Amino acid sequence: MCEPTGRLTGKGAIRSYWAEALARTPELKFELHTVPTGIDSLVLNYKGSNGRLAGEVFELDEHRVVSRS
Repeated sequence: MCEPTGRLTGKGAIRSYWAEALARTPELKFELHTVPTGIDSLVLNYKGSNGRLAGEVFELDEHRVVSRS
C-alpha cells in the first residue's frame, strides 16, 4: 500500500488494501480454524491459500470494536 509507517488507519484504508489484494489474487481463500477470545481481544486462527497456518490478533476497545490488529 506504499504506506511508510506500515500501518493502515481507518476503514477506507483497510477496504482499499483488501480490494487490491483480492483483485491481484482472486483465488485467495482462508479456512477458519478457531477463534480464541480474551477479555479485550480475539485471535483468528486460520489456514491461508498457501496452506500455512496463521493467526491474527485483534484488540477491542471499550465498545467491543476492533481498535488494533
